[in-house]
Amino acid sequence: MEGVAQDDLRAHLLERARHHPLDGAVGAHRHEDGRLHDAVVERHDAASCAAFGLEQFELQHGRDYRAPRPLGSRAAGASWRRRRLGAQSGAETPRRSILRSWIAAVIATAACAIAPAAALACGPYTVGLYEYSGLYYRDAQGRWTGIDKDVVDEIARRSGCKLKAVTESRVRIWAQIASGQMDMTVSALMTKERELLVEFIPYIESRQFVVMRPALAASSGTPAAFLADKRRRVIVVRGYVFTPTVESWLTSLRIQGRVDEAPDQPTAIRIFRAGRGDAVVLGAHSLALARRADPVFANFTALSFAPTERSIGALALSRERIPQADRDLMRHAVDEMLKDGTIDGYKHRHLGDVSETP
Repeated sequence: MEGVAQDDLRAHLLERARHHPLDGAVGAHRHEDGRLHDAVVERHDAASCAAFGLEQFELQHGRDYRAPRPLGSRAAGASWRRRRLGAQSGAETPRRSILRSWIAAVIATAACAIAPAAALACGPYTVGLYEYSGLYYRDAQGRWTGIDKDVVDEIARRSGCKLKAVTESRVRIWAQIASGQMDMTVSALMTKERELLVEFIPYIESRQFVVMRPALAASSGTPAAFLADKRRRVIVVRGYVFTPTVESWLTSLRIQGRVDEAPDQPTAIRIFRAGRGDAVVLGAHSLALARRADPVFANFTALSFAPTERSIGALALSRERIPQADRDLMRHAVDEMLKDGTIDGYKHRHLGDVSETP
């Protein structure tokens, strides 16, 4: 639903439910997906249901009803005892009727308010983030920032899920997901093996380049030529997954013991920059940022061994630890962020106007 009518309906629902503890669960966004429409209705029902018991009581006894105060006369005491005896014998009295109405109201309110809250609770979940280029890095003040951090924060805001970011190496993140100690991660490259553990939600893509010094690129600038020169070594980031052509090339080099692994992308660039490797594999965004940060790096040659292949970065949600309903909430949030340009805005914020061509 779009347009003014939908906006008016949503505003009405949000106003009725503004004090509900799940207020952050759906936010002030349009919800075309049926599951999230149900979430809006359930939250509205929970907020409205809190008044149901009182409304029923008012219908029976009037809004301004006040319980009668005890009187001090003997006649009043005798009258009270007679009513009590009548109640004990099963007769209905005004006081007993009122008490039963209040009990019913309390039970109805509790049932309505608690059940939807339990059904819609999402998280808390731990999210593994790793340092890599503009995806996740420290700013000038030493604070963690980046595309992936912004994506996680916005998913939490839109879905209502509680997400706790944890900084780890890529290798440890996947080890913890496999052992059930971590719930999800970001910018994950999709493989069949990983898909057994997680559900993927793609949100970013890039090309991969093999960076060499110009002289070496002129003589060994193809996969076959680099393989043929037994002296040459390549640097990669440990735990990184590559596009099929690059992965096949690296597999051949690994068999020959010619691949050096760095714990993270900044370290890989430093090792290459220091001349302790003949080539380094970088994503397009990492290459662009490295060139912008270091003018000397712009003199290196970037080769694309597979121009048509792209690496797809995805949110990876543990199938074991995150229920399908919560995965659906987060998938919807990512889909909406892609549609409305939110993720493109994050890319521009952290990467600037970088090009994917060397």
